[in-house]
Amino acid sequence: MRASLIGSATAIVALCVALSIALAVRPGEAAAPAAKGAAAAHAGKPDPAKAEPPPAGGIDTEARSAFIVDNLAQATALGLIASRLDTWSVRPAVNLQYILYWDRTIITVSSDSTYFHTEDFISSNSYVKVDGNSQTLGGTLDVDIPLGIELDGHELRSGGYFSHTELSGDLKKGLNVDSMNELHGRLVLDVLDQVWRLRWIGIGGSYFWGPRFAGWTIDADVAFRF
Repeated sequence: MRASLIGSATAIVALCVALSIALAVRPGEAAAPAAKGAAAAHAGKPDPAKAEPPPAGGIDTEARSAFIVDNLAQATALGLIASRLDTWSVRPAVNLQYILYWDRTIITVSSDSTYFHTEDFISSNSYVKVDGNSQTLGGTLDVDIPLGIELDGHELRSGGYFSHTELSGDLKKGLNVDSMNELHGRLVLDVLDQVWRLRWIGIGGSYFWGPRFAGWTIDADVAFRF
């Protein structure tokens, strides 16, 4: 068994994942208290906190708010709807990895720390502004297993990873979530040294969950090596 310790600076996509997972939050469970109170104040109107939950096993991307529906004209006039906001971000990150080779299986333990600073520079509504700071700290255990089976001259590999990410700062406040988990599985073709800088290409799927949300994705699984 060989072990190596690798330290490198890299940019990660934790924020993108976090924003995608936010779409899986069941209506009312992670909503801001002020929004809940405003909706509940309408006597006889449906409470958005009791809206129908998203379909099981998927990410629900449809927003439901009885309060906004009843006050659509006022919300539009205030610029809460159909407004445009352009932002810029600074995102330094550090990734540390410990890699174990057991026969041909590769086990990688990694830690990622990322800081985000985001501000707006163009806004169609002077009342809509962005100025925030956030941090994420994540740990991942990845296992890569060669299957010894070839398809069109490329070896099939399986594996996946489990990751846990802690959120802090404005990202935590905005999503009303302090942590998230991801369980990912993949089946890929090893094309290292055969197709440009690709390491593998195939399909993968992930299940996400946290204190108040759950969702899943199925997508292309592509890895590069430079």
